[in-house]
Amino acid sequence: MGVLYTARDGGGYSDAHPWNGLVSINEAPSGAEITPVYAGNFKYLMLRSAEEFSGTIEAYTYPTSFEKMQGRAIPTPGVAVSSQNRERFGLCYTTLVGSGVQGAPLDYKIHLVWNAVAGPSERTYATTNDSPEPSTLSWEFVTEPYEFKDHEVKPSAYMVFESSKSAGMNFQLLQNILFGDEFADAYLPSPDYVLGLMRASIDVIDGGTPFSTTPDKIDGGSPSSKQDVIDGGAPNTKSLLDYYQDRIAG
Repeated sequence: MGVLYTARDGGGYSDAHPWNGLVSINEAPSGAEITPVYAGNFKYLMLRSAEEFSGTIEAYTYPTSFEKMQGRAIPTPGVAVSSQNRERFGLCYTTLVGSGVQGAPLDYKIHLVWNAVAGPSERTYATTNDSPEPSTLSWEFVTEPYEFKDHEVKPSAYMVFESSKSAGMNFQLLQNILFGDEFADAYLPSPDYVLGLMRASIDVIDGGTPFSTTPDKIDGGSPSSKQDVIDGGAPNTKSLLDYYQDRIAG
C-alpha cells in the first residue's frame, strides 16, 4: 500500500492520494563513501561523504497528481506536455514483516519519505503480439535531507516505523494522520512533528481514592514574609494528549 502527498505552498505536504498499482520500491541510499588520507606513509584520517536516500518506484499505474512530479503538464484534458518543472512530493508505503516459523506476516512497517524528486524514466512500447504481458512504469527519485531541530539526529529524508516496536497509541495516531480519519483528512507532517509524536507520552497521575470525603482544614495563618513566585514557563515537550487534540482540531 502506498500514499502520495503533494507539496503545498508554505511547506508541508497535503492532498494525500492512494497509489493503486504500486508494485515495488527499491531503496538505494547513496554516498557515505570513505576517502582515506595518508601522511608520513600512514593512513591517519578517513573522510566520509554525506549519505543521501534515493530509490526507484515501480508501478502499473499512478495517481493523476503524479503528472507534475514527473515533469508533465496537463493544459487541457487529454493533452500532456513533457519537460516541465518537477514538483517535490512525499511518500508513504507499508511493508510486511514475515516469520520464519509462521507463514502469515506478524508485523508491518510504515516508511515515510520527504523532499523527493523524480527523475526522467524510460518507457518502451511494443507491437501487439500473441503473448501480451502487463508493462510497468518506473521512476528513480532522489531526496534532500531534512534538518531536525533535535541535533542529536542527523539530517535525513527517510524514516521507518515498526508496528510491534512502536508505542501502540502513538503508532495508531500516526496512522490516523497519514491515512485520514473522521476528524481530518490525511497529510504528511514534518519529520520533527512525527518524531515528537512517537516520543510523546501521556502524563497521568492517579492519586487513588481519598481516605476521607471531608478532609480537615489546616489554617497556616498569615504569611510572615513576601513569597517568591517561580514561573516554570511553557513545557518543552508536548504530551500525547496534545497531539490528539491537534488531530481533533484538524
